[in-house]
Amino acid sequence: MSQKRIDSKKLVARIFGESIRAGIKETETVTQVLASRQAKRFKSFNFSGLRNLISIGFKHEFGGIDIGSSSVKFVLLGHDGGRLSIKDVQVEKLVKLSSVERSEEKEKELQNALMKIASHVKSKTKVGIVLNDPSLFAESIVVQRTQKQLREMVQKELLEKHLIDPATNFFDYVSTNAPDPLNNTQGLFVVAAPRELVYRQFGIAQSAGFRVLSVEINALATLCALKRVVRWNQDEKVLFLDIGFHYTNLGILIGGRLVFNRIIPIGGERFTRAVERQLKCDFESAEQLKIKYGLQKDKSPEGDQVSKALEEEVELLLTEVERSFQFAFKMESGSEATRFRNIYLFGGSSHLALLKEYLEKRWDSPVRSADLWQDFFNERSIDGDFLKEVNDLMTVALGVALRVTEF
Repeated sequence: MSQKRIDSKKLVARIFGESIRAGIKETETVTQVLASRQAKRFKSFNFSGLRNLISIGFKHEFGGIDIGSSSVKFVLLGHDGGRLSIKDVQVEKLVKLSSVERSEEKEKELQNALMKIASHVKSKTKVGIVLNDPSLFAESIVVQRTQKQLREMVQKELLEKHLIDPATNFFDYVSTNAPDPLNNTQGLFVVAAPRELVYRQFGIAQSAGFRVLSVEINALATLCALKRVVRWNQDEKVLFLDIGFHYTNLGILIGGRLVFNRIIPIGGERFTRAVERQLKCDFESAEQLKIKYGLQKDKSPEGDQVSKALEEEVELLLTEVERSFQFAFKMESGSEATRFRNIYLFGGSSHLALLKEYLEKRWDSPVRSADLWQDFFNERSIDGDFLKEVNDLMTVALGVALRVTEF
């Protein structure tokens, strides 16, 4: 199937352009600006940063693509008369992407998976894509409010503290709270991504036949999906962990605000490798043993060895998680209090047997699940058992699709 060559850099430049910033007041949030412009019935507009470029229409289909290490997840939503419906949900497994080192083989497999997904939807379906890479920067900062535009102040802060180089990264921000008139400061959540990472992801999705309209990070996409089905109190502390094949994406919410995000390089592959070493077996056998026993003890000598190996890796992961939320709470409120009101687990590796119970006992907080599909009309009668099976895998893909449709 031949594809028209697309200049990803020109396309990205449209999304990350500066034109929309000129009309934004410093006190306005991104949501306020976009909602205001929709109310004025703007037919289309460009929006800079990691948010979105949206051509407004109420009878369109919009998708979200989440490219993971072991699979590609896709959600297609329809927006008709103010009602959102599920049009399609797909999961395409990736074998070579997780086991082969040669980049050209990985890219070819990924391309084939995306083209297979694209073959089931309309040509040039509008989609959002997700960036999930250790090179991403996501952090809360406080800047002084001056006569300069906030974007200039953010860039100055990032340069002075050597956080990122704006010349080689795209960055954007949203307000995390109201301006502090006493100290003349503004709290912001800043996200940045290397330009080449953005170009590469854009190019792959576009060449498969999709029309990419938005870019999001894992944590903000997850937050968007959760907000659709969950409500939090003003100061409620919430933790979500998306445990994937290579990485665990951690997000900390306070009152529905994302205040901390971190990508931890521990995931399901590392769990399996630990079992592989402990029992001296091949990777596939170790994967099956991991699924069979998980953290269950006293099942058999074999099961005890598996749970021992897994518990050591889980402890490493949880130690990193605890360091993260202690830092986040101290930064936010000056206290290292660590109790969460709720914990949410997502990702394929979150299904490890007894992991939920292990976390509840360790952190004395309930680990909950979120029914992502409860608020959508199942227009094409997608099998309910399938939706339930993939529920915890689709949070990010659903969230980025919602980022395209919510205005």
